[in-house]
Amino acid sequence: MDYLYEYVAKQGRGHVWITGPDFENPDEDCKWINFSYFPDGGRICFLNLDYDHERKCVLHYFGHKKFITLQPGEFMQMDAPVLQPHEKYNQR
Repeated sequence: MDYLYEYVAKQGRGHVWITGPDFENPDEDCKWINFSYFPDGGRICFLNLDYDHERKCVLHYFGHKKFITLQPGEFMQMDAPVLQPHEKYNQR
């Protein structure tokens, strides 16, 4: 069942997602990083849910890649494009 979810997640990626250093798949660090993209406000927010260890990921957003390192328990925000309604996914 895990393989099915992994396949669906890869096919349904939005404008923003994270992976491990292989640029393809999430790794153990990604399990500890919570992230959200807010298209109306143009922000990406991250939270390292591990309060004992730093965690790293690769952020993929709008054709760019960026290495992110979060300290234990760190919350971080970064600017991202603001999307118009016709640019958003799941809009009719």
